[in-house]
Amino acid sequence: MYTYFFTKQANLTRRLVSILLVASMLLSMSMTVEAAPAVTNVVEVGTASGLPGEEVSIGIYVTPEDMIEKFDIALGYDENMLELVSGSEVTDEIGVASNETYEIITSTPGIIELSAELSTNALFTKELVATLHFKIKDDVSSGDLEITVVKHDLYEGGIQADGSSGIAGKITVIAPQPTAQINIGSTSGSEGETVEVPVTVSGTTTGIGSYSLRIDYDAAALEVQHITEEAGDYVDSNYNNTAGWLKVAWADSDGGDTPIQSGDKLFTITFKIREEATIEDKALTVQTEDVLYFSVTTVDGIEMIKTLVPGKITLQGPSLPGIPQNLIASGGDSKVDLNWNTVTGATYYNVYQSMDSNFINEDAVAKVFDGTYSVNGLTNGTTYYFKVKAGNRVGLSEDSNKVMVTPISSGSSGGGTGNGGGNSGSGSGSSSPTPPSAIVTTTAAGSGADILINGKAERAGIITTIERDNQKITTLIVDQQKLEARLATEGQGAVITIPISGTSEVVIGELNGQMVKSMVSKDAIVEIRTGQAIYRIPAKEIRINSTLNQAGSSVHLEDVKVQIEIAVPKKDQLKMVENALATAKLSMVVPPLNFTIRVVYGDNAEVLSKFNAYVQRNLSIPEGVDRTKLTTGVVIDPDGRVRHVPTKVMNIDGQYYAQINSLTNSMYAVVWNPVEFGDVTTHWSKAAVNDMGSRLIIEGLGGANFSPDQEVTRAEFAAILVRGLGLVQAKEEGTVPFTDVNGSDWHHSAINTAYVYQLIDGYQDGTFQPTDKITREQAMVILTKAMILTGLHTNPSVVSSAEVLSSFRDASQVSPWAQAGTAESVKAGVISGRSEAALSPKANMTRAEAATIIQRLLQKSGLIE
Repeated sequence: MYTYFFTKQANLTRRLVSILLVASMLLSMSMTVEAAPAVTNVVEVGTASGLPGEEVSIGIYVTPEDMIEKFDIALGYDENMLELVSGSEVTDEIGVASNETYEIITSTPGIIELSAELSTNALFTKELVATLHFKIKDDVSSGDLEITVVKHDLYEGGIQADGSSGIAGKITVIAPQPTAQINIGSTSGSEGETVEVPVTVSGTTTGIGSYSLRIDYDAAALEVQHITEEAGDYVDSNYNNTAGWLKVAWADSDGGDTPIQSGDKLFTITFKIREEATIEDKALTVQTEDVLYFSVTTVDGIEMIKTLVPGKITLQGPSLPGIPQNLIASGGDSKVDLNWNTVTGATYYNVYQSMDSNFINEDAVAKVFDGTYSVNGLTNGTTYYFKVKAGNRVGLSEDSNKVMVTPISSGSSGGGTGNGGGNSGSGSGSSSPTPPSAIVTTTAAGSGADILINGKAERAGIITTIERDNQKITTLIVDQQKLEARLATEGQGAVITIPISGTSEVVIGELNGQMVKSMVSKDAIVEIRTGQAIYRIPAKEIRINSTLNQAGSSVHLEDVKVQIEIAVPKKDQLKMVENALATAKLSMVVPPLNFTIRVVYGDNAEVLSKFNAYVQRNLSIPEGVDRTKLTTGVVIDPDGRVRHVPTKVMNIDGQYYAQINSLTNSMYAVVWNPVEFGDVTTHWSKAAVNDMGSRLIIEGLGGANFSPDQEVTRAEFAAILVRGLGLVQAKEEGTVPFTDVNGSDWHHSAINTAYVYQLIDGYQDGTFQPTDKITREQAMVILTKAMILTGLHTNPSVVSSAEVLSSFRDASQVSPWAQAGTAESVKAGVISGRSEAALSPKANMTRAEAATIIQRLLQKSGLIE
C-alpha cells in the first residue's frame, strides 16, 4: 500500500474563494439565454501504446458536473499482461496541498485504488488526476489491453454525486517490427588461392520469406568463381567480375511454409584472389540504405528491420607454390610428352631435362604456363630424365617427382613411357612394346587428381590418358569411397565438379553406378569442366535404376561404369558439320562439340540420348568473338539436319559461354543467323518474329515475308512449338493415334513429337484436325503443358482460375476445359489479352502471336535471353 496523507487544516480564506467562484459561475449560467447540456460526472481512462517489454503511461481523468471535492476510484487491469512499474506505480497529477489527502492502494492484484479529499484543488473541469505506469510483459501478443473503471464514486459538498460513470481505456500492444541480421563472413588468403566466404542470418524474430543482397568487392583483387546456395530453393544469383559486384535473391516458393530461420547459412561465395593483388583487407560491403541492394522480408512480405555485419578478405603475402604432383612422361618418335597436375598459386612452371638422374645441370629447358609440355628433337634410344618446379613471383617450389623416358622411332619396339620416383611415388619406364596408335600414359601408382564438391577440392580422382585414332583421350575416374564420404557431409543438392585440363580432344569423367545412385538420393548434380565446355547433368537424369533393370540382377552397381564425355569431332564429322551449316546458310561462330553419356556393364554399352528435363551444356565462346553476333545453338544430327536448341549467353566465373539447354545428347555448335522479315518492319511483333526467325523456329511464307496477321493452323502451331523447344522430330517415335494424320503429311513428324512429349491431345472422335485454325484458348492449354516440360511453374496460389481471369471482360467465354490452362498461361506471363480488357479466347491465333508467345515461353523459362 502506498499512502500519501497530508493533515487537513482549516483554510477559511481559500474555502471562501471557492464558494464565491461557484456562486459567480452559477450567476453566469443563470444569465445565459440557453443552458448548456448537463455533463455527467465521469471517470475516464486514457489510451496508450507500446511494444512488449516497454513501459507505458496512461492517464486517469475526472470530469465533474459542477465541482468534485472527493473521489474514490478503483481501476482494473489484467495482471497477466501488465505489471505496475515498481517504485513509480502512480503519479499524483493534482499536486494536493498540505490540507488535502491523496491515497493510492495497489495491494490487490489487478486493482488500483485512488482516493482523495480536496479543498484548494477541488475539480471544476475535466482534469488529469493520476497517471498509471505499467510495463507490458515480454510475451504479450499484439492487441488491446483494457483498463476498466470498477469504482467511480465522486463527491460534491460531502454528498455522493448521482449518475457518475466510468469510461474504460486501453493500452494497445504493438507487434514488434521483425528484425534480422545478415552476416558476411571474413577469411584470409594469398594471391592465386581460392577462399570461401559464408553469408549467414542471425537475430531473426520471425521467419524470412525472401531476401535480396548485392555485395560489392574489389574486382582488381578478387574474382568470384562460384556462388553456392545453402538455404532455400529457387535461388537466383549473378556476378560481375569487372564491376565488382554479386547479387543473390531468394523467395520462399512454398508460400511461406519453409522460411529461412536464424542461424541458417544463406549462401557461400567462392573467391579467387587475383595475382598481384595488394596485400591489405578487402572489404565485402552492402549499400544498406537502398532496398534494391539490401532487402529482407517476412513471409507476409513485410520489410524487416535489418542490420549488416560486413565481411572482409585479408590478403596475405604470397608464399612459395606447392610441389607439382604426378609428373608423367610418354616417349614418341624423337620427342617426349610431359603432363603434371597444376598447383594453386603457381603462375608458371620450369621444366628441367637431363641425361643424368642427379640433374647436374639445373637450368630449365622451358618455362610454361600449363600442366603439359612436349620436348622435341630428342635422340631415339637415349634415356632422358625430367622434373618440374612450380613458380610464382616469390620463387620456385621443390622438385616434382622425376621421370625417366626413352624416345623411340615409329618402327621400334622398345622404350615407352615413364613415371619415375621422387617425392610423389615410384615407377619405371615400360619395356614392353606400345603400338604407336595407342600410346598409354597413366599416373603413378597411388597418385590422384582433384575433383570439386560444392567448390571444395577433394583428392578423389585418378587420371588416365590414352591415344587412339590420332586423338588423345583423358579420363578422370572418381573414387567411390571418397566421394560418398563427402556427399554424406554436404547434404542435399551438392554439385560434383570433375575438372579436366589439358589439350586432349576427348575428356571423360567416369563414375560407377553406385556413386550415381548415391548422388540421386542426395539430389546432386555432376558437371564436367574443360577449357572448352561445361556439361552439367542432374544425377537423376542418368536413370541408373532403369539401366540396372535392363542389365538384370547379376550386375552390381559397383561394376557399372557411367562415362560422361565431351569430345571434339573427328575430321570427317567436322567436315559434315561444315557442309550442313553451309547448306543451311548458317555461319559457325563456336566450333562443335559432342556430348555423350555411356553406361557400360560387361560387354554392353548403353548410350543415353534423352532426358526428362532440360540439361545444360555451356560452350566456351572463343576470345575475339563478338557476343552480339551469336544467334543460337544448333544440333547437327548424323544425317546432316540442323535444328535449333534454346540458347543464351552466360558469364560463368568470368568466362562467357553459350548455354545450351536440350532434352537430348548430340553434337552442338553455335551459329550467327540474322533474319529480318520485310513485312514486320512496322508491326508490333517485329522483335519477336525476327528473333524466332533467326533462331530457326519460324519460317517465312515466300520470299522475305512472314505474313504476321495470317491465322495459324493446329499443325503449324505444333510444329512451331516443337522447333521452339528444340525437340527431336523423328517418325520413328511411333504411330500417332490420330486418324487424320498420315505418315506422308508434312506435319506428321511434328505432331508425332508433340504427342510423344504429351503436349497435345486430339478430339474425342480420334482426330486432330491439323488444318483447322487453332484458337487462343487451345494454344494456351498446350502452352501450359509445355511449361511443365520447361520447368516454368507459377507460384502456388489459392486464387481460382476465375479470379485470375476476372480482369478480362470476356473471361466468361473461356471454355470450362480451358479455364485452368488459360489462367496458368496468363499468370505465368506467357500470354496476354489482345487488349487490356479482352482475352479473346475463341479468336484464332495469328502467326505473330504464335511467335511472340513461344519467345515468352522460352524467356520466362530461362532458356533464352
